[in-house]
Amino acid sequence: MKTLIAFLKSKFLWINLLVAIVLALVLLFGTLVWTRFYTNHGESVTVPDLTGKYVEEAELELNDLGLSYQIIDSVYLRSFNPGEIAEQSPAAGTSVKQNRKIYLILNCRQRRKIALPNLIGESCRKAQSNLKALGFDADSILYKPYEFDGELLDILYNGHSVDKSEKLPDGSKLVLVVGKQDNENMVVVPNLIGLSYSEAISQIQETELAVGNISYDVRPLSDTERQQYHVYIQTPPAGANVFRGKLVEMKLSRTRQSSQSSSEDFF
Repeated sequence: MKTLIAFLKSKFLWINLLVAIVLALVLLFGTLVWTRFYTNHGESVTVPDLTGKYVEEAELELNDLGLSYQIIDSVYLRSFNPGEIAEQSPAAGTSVKQNRKIYLILNCRQRRKIALPNLIGESCRKAQSNLKALGFDADSILYKPYEFDGELLDILYNGHSVDKSEKLPDGSKLVLVVGKQDNENMVVVPNLIGLSYSEAISQIQETELAVGNISYDVRPLSDTERQQYHVYIQTPPAGANVFRGKLVEMKLSRTRQSSQSSSEDFF
């Protein structure tokens, strides 16, 4: 016990304790100074808004601020152009240290393609609604004389008719060809009896009528063979006064005599 008391009163203990305290304070102070220097304490930059910009633009802007970037993913958003930055992290306006890495998500460089549904024969309003829901621009309408008012006759993309189930880039601008009755300007149905298939089609189109149902007594095996067929029944009959766009139906044959039958025999 006396030894312990003597040790506690010794100068050796207190000198070493004092040295240890001083060393601890020096180490703590050094650590704080080093941490402040390493982390650039009090020195930060504001993350710019990079959305809607291309990577090349963002890189220049980040380099000026002492920041770097990394592309981590891609998405597809209609509101951005292909290749533009769609998302970033940290968000714009965030204060970060220099040399911080900004993570970027790009909008896909190619627009996704969507299969067009078969809407021919539907009403214009229904077709527009369906196409807009899929992401297409379907506001342009081209009216064509036709027997049934408001019926969708065709869909055009870049000036050509769209095939069934054809895939088009999302957001494509389409033109809807819609039927419109023209009761004020009547036309006379031409005589198609005896004409070849191609001649009859040409006559119908030149008269601003529409090609309706076409049938054959014996179905041709190819388009070349079909050119050898001739019309032997038509409806409406030749000479009838009808409105523009009226459907003209025909029956063709390679061997049958060209003669107009009664409506009961037609098809």
